[in-house]
Amino acid sequence: MTKNVTWDELLALATDVSESLSSEFVESLKTKSNFVLKTNTAVDLGENPNRSYLSFSRETSIFPNGVYLIGPDINELPGSQPLALQLNISGQRVTDELLYLIIQNLKRELQVRGVMVKGSGNKIWLRFSVDSIAEGLNLSVLGSALLFRLREEYDELETVQVLFITVEGRAFDIVKETSEAWSKEQEALKAQVWDKRGYNFKDCHVIGHCGKCADKKLCANIKKIDRILVHKHQEQENKNE
Repeated sequence: MTKNVTWDELLALATDVSESLSSEFVESLKTKSNFVLKTNTAVDLGENPNRSYLSFSRETSIFPNGVYLIGPDINELPGSQPLALQLNISGQRVTDELLYLIIQNLKRELQVRGVMVKGSGNKIWLRFSVDSIAEGLNLSVLGSALLFRLREEYDELETVQVLFITVEGRAFDIVKETSEAWSKEQEALKAQVWDKRGYNFKDCHVIGHCGKCADKKLCANIKKIDRILVHKHQEQENKNE
């Protein structure tokens, strides 16, 4: 967190809006679509990149696992609104590799029926359809579904807390500061994870082999690792179906 504010001090400003969801209900939220038309949009959170911040932390906490909210929920919000979202995880078995994997997959984990999830880096944009809100979807349900999925998929997690902030102010600025600092740390984390895998990703072009070196095998191996990770994740999803 910041030099002057701890994670628990931030959570103390929030309301616990967690819900207990059944596995059947979470399953019913699954979707293959990640698109909501503007004409069917009830509210956009974080659409403006200058009012959109995503951050992660690995702090122990005196507060229970859950979903926390500062500001109105989406059923009380019109149009385009700010969004600060921070996910806090911890556990004795939480490694840099696991954190990196969760970061890479967070937007997919947030996908539910009637919600479009966009953004890159430390930006996050959630678009909620009119139909989804009419069916009772809100940040409480979305956050609780996220926590359910994370706990199901990663048993290494002991602490899992998500904070949504939908109003600008002191808490929003705290997450903004944390998010900007975290954005700078992500590159170092990525390099560290790939280094442990035996590769320096900075030596490779993002898309295929760039031709600047003769090491096509390196590029192929990196792609192979990515495919293995995706395949393992798909296998886990199939087991849960």
